[in-house]
Amino acid sequence: MDPERLAAALRAQADVLAGFERCRFAAEEDFWHQVSSTINEARAWLAEMAGRSPEIQGLLEVALKLSLGSNWQAADLMGLADVVERAAQLATQAPSEPPRISPDAVLTLREAAALLRIPYHRAAELDRRGWLPHFRLGRQVRISGAELLAFMQSGGEKS
Repeated sequence: MDPERLAAALRAQADVLAGFERCRFAAEEDFWHQVSSTINEARAWLAEMAGRSPEIQGLLEVALKLSLGSNWQAADLMGLADVVERAAQLATQAPSEPPRISPDAVLTLREAAALLRIPYHRAAELDRRGWLPHFRLGRQVRISGAELLAFMQSGGEKS
Protein backbone atom coordinates (compact mmCIF):
# COMPACT_ATOMS: atom_id res chain seq x y z
CA MET A 1 0.00 0.00 0.00
CA ASP A 2 1.40 3.34 -1.04
CA PRO A 3 0.43 6.19 1.32
CA GLU A 4 1.02 8.85 -1.35
CA ARG A 5 -1.42 7.09 -3.67
CA LEU A 6 -3.93 6.68 -0.84
CA ALA A 7 -3.75 10.37 0.08
CA ALA A 8 -4.07 11.42 -3.57
CA ALA A 9 -7.10 9.17 -4.06
CA LEU A 10 -8.77 10.52 -0.91
CA ARG A 11 -8.15 14.11 -2.03
CA ALA A 12 -9.52 13.40 -5.52
CA GLN A 13 -12.64 11.81 -4.05
CA ALA A 14 -13.02 14.76 -1.67
CA ASP A 15 -12.81 17.14 -4.64
CA VAL A 16 -15.60 15.23 -6.37
CA LEU A 17 -17.72 15.44 -3.23
CA ALA A 18 -17.01 19.15 -2.76
CA GLY A 19 -17.90 19.96 -6.36
CA PHE A 20 -21.27 18.25 -6.51
CA GLU A 21 -24.32 17.70 -4.37
CA ARG A 22 -24.16 14.47 -2.35
CA CYS A 23 -27.61 13.43 -3.51
CA ARG A 24 -26.42 13.47 -7.12
CA PHE A 25 -24.09 10.59 -6.28
CA ALA A 26 -26.60 8.64 -4.21
CA ALA A 27 -27.39 6.36 -7.13
CA GLU A 28 -23.78 6.01 -8.25
CA GLU A 29 -22.74 2.96 -6.29
CA ASP A 30 -19.40 2.74 -8.08
CA PHE A 31 -18.30 6.09 -6.68
CA TRP A 32 -19.29 5.18 -3.10
CA HIS A 33 -17.71 1.75 -3.49
CA GLN A 34 -14.44 3.44 -4.53
CA VAL A 35 -14.60 5.83 -1.56
CA SER A 36 -15.32 2.96 0.84
CA SER A 37 -12.52 0.86 -0.64
CA THR A 38 -10.01 3.72 -0.37
CA ILE A 39 -11.02 4.42 3.23
CA ASN A 40 -10.67 0.74 4.15
CA GLU A 41 -7.25 0.61 2.49
CA ALA A 42 -6.16 3.74 4.42
CA ARG A 43 -7.38 2.21 7.70
CA ALA A 44 -5.54 -1.05 6.99
CA TRP A 45 -2.29 0.76 6.14
CA LEU A 46 -2.51 2.89 9.29
CA ALA A 47 -3.23 -0.19 11.42
CA GLU A 48 -0.15 -1.86 9.93
CA MET A 49 2.00 1.20 10.73
CA ALA A 50 0.51 1.86 14.20
CA GLY A 51 3.05 -0.30 16.01
CA ARG A 52 5.91 1.92 14.87
CA SER A 53 5.16 4.83 17.18
CA PRO A 54 2.58 6.19 19.61
CA GLU A 55 2.07 9.11 17.23
CA ILE A 56 0.98 6.82 14.40
CA GLN A 57 -1.27 4.95 16.84
CA GLY A 58 -2.88 8.28 17.68
CA LEU A 59 -3.30 9.05 13.98
CA LEU A 60 -5.02 5.69 13.51
CA GLU A 61 -7.51 6.66 16.22
CA VAL A 62 -8.17 9.98 14.46
CA ALA A 63 -8.62 8.17 11.14
CA LEU A 64 -11.12 5.77 12.65
CA LYS A 65 -13.17 8.68 13.99
CA LEU A 66 -13.06 10.48 10.64
CA SER A 67 -14.15 7.41 8.72
CA LEU A 68 -16.99 6.15 10.92
CA GLY A 69 -20.28 5.41 9.21
CA SER A 70 -20.95 5.96 5.54
CA ASN A 71 -22.14 9.57 5.41
CA TRP A 72 -18.73 10.96 4.48
CA GLN A 73 -18.19 14.59 3.63
CA ALA A 74 -15.36 16.13 1.61
CA ALA A 75 -13.77 17.45 4.83
CA ASP A 76 -13.67 13.91 6.27
CA LEU A 77 -11.79 12.62 3.23
CA MET A 78 -9.39 15.58 3.23
CA GLY A 79 -8.71 15.03 6.94
CA LEU A 80 -8.09 11.36 6.34
CA ALA A 81 -5.67 12.24 3.52
CA ASP A 82 -3.80 14.56 5.92
CA VAL A 83 -3.62 11.77 8.51
CA VAL A 84 -2.22 9.29 5.97
CA GLU A 85 0.40 11.80 4.81
CA ARG A 86 1.50 12.59 8.38
CA ALA A 87 1.71 8.88 9.25
CA ALA A 88 3.82 8.29 6.12
CA GLN A 89 6.22 11.02 7.27
CA LEU A 90 6.47 9.48 10.73
CA ALA A 91 6.90 5.96 9.34
CA THR A 92 9.88 6.99 7.20
CA GLN A 93 11.71 8.82 9.99
CA ALA A 94 14.75 7.03 11.31
CA PRO A 95 14.07 5.47 14.68
CA SER A 96 15.47 7.60 17.44
CA GLU A 97 18.08 6.21 19.75
CA PRO A 98 16.87 4.51 22.91
CA PRO A 99 16.24 6.85 25.81
CA ARG A 100 19.05 7.40 28.26
CA ILE A 101 17.96 7.34 31.86
CA SER A 102 20.20 7.98 34.79
CA PRO A 103 19.53 5.52 37.60
CA ASP A 104 19.85 8.48 39.97
CA ALA A 105 17.15 10.50 38.19
CA VAL A 106 13.81 11.31 39.77
CA LEU A 107 11.22 11.74 37.02
CA THR A 108 7.75 13.19 36.76
CA LEU A 109 5.04 11.04 35.24
CA ARG A 110 5.15 13.18 32.08
CA GLU A 111 8.93 12.66 31.76
CA ALA A 112 8.52 8.91 32.29
CA ALA A 113 5.81 8.78 29.63
CA ALA A 114 8.12 10.54 27.16
CA LEU A 115 10.93 8.09 27.93
CA LEU A 116 8.57 5.14 27.53
CA ARG A 117 7.28 6.73 24.30
CA ILE A 118 3.68 6.45 25.38
CA PRO A 119 1.03 9.14 25.74
CA TYR A 120 0.79 10.80 29.16
CA HIS A 121 -2.76 9.51 29.73
CA ARG A 122 -1.51 5.93 29.19
CA ALA A 123 1.29 6.44 31.74
CA ALA A 124 -1.25 7.87 34.20
CA GLU A 125 -3.45 4.81 33.66
CA LEU A 126 -0.50 2.47 34.26
CA ASP A 127 0.28 4.41 37.43
CA ARG A 128 -3.33 4.21 38.68
CA ARG A 129 -3.34 0.46 38.10
CA GLY A 130 -0.09 0.03 40.00
CA TRP A 131 2.00 -1.09 37.04
CA LEU A 132 4.54 1.76 37.07
CA PRO A 133 6.97 1.77 39.98
CA HIS A 134 6.51 5.12 41.69
CA PHE A 135 6.40 7.07 44.90
CA ARG A 136 4.39 10.12 45.83
CA LEU A 137 5.36 13.54 47.11
CA GLY A 138 2.00 14.65 48.37
CA ARG A 139 -0.28 14.35 45.33
CA GLN A 140 2.56 14.37 42.82
CA VAL A 141 3.89 11.15 41.33
CA ARG A 142 7.62 10.62 41.00
CA ILE A 143 9.45 7.71 39.41
CA SER A 144 12.99 6.63 40.23
CA GLY A 145 15.26 6.32 37.18
CA ALA A 146 16.59 3.00 38.48
CA GLU A 147 13.08 1.58 38.92
CA LEU A 148 11.99 2.84 35.48
CA LEU A 149 15.05 1.17 33.91
CA ALA A 150 14.21 -2.10 35.70
CA PHE A 151 10.59 -1.78 34.53
CA MET A 152 11.72 -1.28 30.94
CA GLN A 153 14.22 -4.15 31.09
CA SER A 154 11.54 -6.47 32.42
CA GLY A 155 9.45 -5.71 29.35
CA GLY A 156 6.93 -3.76 31.39
CA GLU A 157 6.13 -6.61 33.74
CA LYS A 158 4.44 -5.65 36.96
CA SER A 159 6.84 -6.03 39.86
